[in-house]
Amino acid sequence: MKKVTVFIVILFALFLAGCGSSLKDELVNTDTWDGISSDGNAGKIVFKNDGTFIAKYRAFETGYKYEISEDEKQITYWKIRDKKKEKAVIADVEKTDDGYIFKGKKEHDRETITITPEKI
Repeated sequence: MKKVTVFIVILFALFLAGCGSSLKDELVNTDTWDGISSDGNAGKIVFKNDGTFIAKYRAFETGYKYEISEDEKQITYWKIRDKKKEKAVIADVEKTDDGYIFKGKKEHDRETITITPEKI
């Protein structure tokens, strides 16, 4: 009986270890992110499960669509009103202790955006 209990505990621990949350889950499950760009703009960002997010800077709100690469090392996002990904920003994703850094890869989009969970 003791061996069965130990086996079940080990199996459960392995199951939990394999249930890490994905980047998208973490972005969506955090209600609001504080965002600051390398050019000094700061605001709030809310990610949705439908592949969109809202960025609120000062009195402006802009809707974006986003895609995350399978390996979760890149995020691509573009304004919803653009309708095409031609003007998309492709950014490398870096995990930090308390959030993420998105580093633009294209020559015209070298902006870096740092996001952390909103501090209430």
